[in-house]
Amino acid sequence: MTDSQAEKWQQLGQGLYLEHLDLTLEWRTTHRQARSKLGFEDRRPSADTLVWNRVECLGGLQCDLYAKFIPDDGPTPEQRTLRLIEFTVHAEQPVEHLYEAVKAHLVRFLGAPTLEYDGHDGNLRSFVEWDSEKVMVLWKIMGGARQGCVGELWSKPLPKEYLKLTLA
Repeated sequence: MTDSQAEKWQQLGQGLYLEHLDLTLEWRTTHRQARSKLGFEDRRPSADTLVWNRVECLGGLQCDLYAKFIPDDGPTPEQRTLRLIEFTVHAEQPVEHLYEAVKAHLVRFLGAPTLEYDGHDGNLRSFVEWDSEKVMVLWKIMGGARQGCVGELWSKPLPKEYLKLTLA
């Protein structure tokens, strides 16, 4: 891992840096705090998800961001804070080509992945994961109704319902 990649990991531990706005969307922020930084969302698919379109992050990726506010596991479960950011990348190319192009970009940005699966066995599709002490980054091909590629950034510690949320 290069010094630049180590710096990027440290920054991701604090939140997602939005290059086009020159600001960081911090982990554990609330809806209100996120809106005060980014402005009103472009969409709101659920009470706990805010979406901003055409955001530049992760070293120049043009993405739509799905900020998911999840209940805390601690003593105040009614408090919902930013714990998961999903990102989708727009490109006019087959899913497999998009997957490989973004994966190569993320490897240059973050370094070697900690886990990778090529999707050739069973029903599980291809994915690659980078895992650190403070954050986990996942890039995967989705099947079924959500056909396409999706990235996930998770703040650690992972919530109890992490697997249910990532498979939804």
